[in-house]
Amino acid sequence: MSLARIGAQRINDYTDSSDTNKGAIYCRLFYEQTAKALMRSHLWRFARERVQLSQDTDDPDFQWTYAYHLPSDFLRHILVYDGSDLPEGRTYVSYELEGSRLLIDESSVYLKYIKWVESPANWDALFIEALVLQLAAKLVLPLSGAGKEGLAIKSDIDAELYGSRRYGRRGVISRVRAMDRQEAEHIGRDELKTWSDARFSDSA
Repeated sequence: MSLARIGAQRINDYTDSSDTNKGAIYCRLFYEQTAKALMRSHLWRFARERVQLSQDTDDPDFQWTYAYHLPSDFLRHILVYDGSDLPEGRTYVSYELEGSRLLIDESSVYLKYIKWVESPANWDALFIEALVLQLAAKLVLPLSGAGKEGLAIKSDIDAELYGSRRYGRRGVISRVRAMDRQEAEHIGRDELKTWSDARFSDSA
């Protein structure tokens, strides 16, 4: 789809390392990194997961009492659940992410996080729309060159992705993230304990 967006030759399977087509080579270079970066950039609902973490036998040397292994598919943390009713992302628990571990003073940890969803069959359609454009933006110059035509296509894709004051419109990234955030029930603003809580939870 990204190759089609920039008018490049279609390929059969980008994972086929024997395919020396220029498009296949650049797709192998950019695809996974671009997908992971986009998945990490927003709290996509299709990529959310909950897990009780396994404790590492190698405790931190100082500052924290325990260390826990982050999941192998971990991309971004959302929250460490402490049983409170605080708005999402807030907690009474202090902790720190360091390398592939979570450091904390709690004897058990329940983590909500964004995971790497490898199969496109499990992706949200809106995520795919954004990924197609981001990948196209990376492919257009290597495949078409940095000439006038390639730069013009790149400019159009960027405007479609991030919006354009010239055309007075919001970009795909902004629209799909807003739609993804709407698919949840949040406590009403008047029910939250403080104005700051309402603001943090996007209710304000």
